[in-house]
Amino acid sequence: MSRIALRTGVGLFWTLVVVIVAARAAYFHPHFAEQFGHVAALMDRLRAVLGA
Repeated sequence: MSRIALRTGVGLFWTLVVVIVAARAAYFHPHFAEQFGHVAALMDRLRAVLGA
């Protein structure tokens, strides 16, 4: 029984991995990823201004 539960859990895990990666690939929006770069640059400028 333990072996069946282990195989079921591993199968479920990898199924979720494949579904999540496929969804990320299907709905990837490059402009959304670029926004994080702008936020990081803004935070760096703010730190420089505040001297932190």
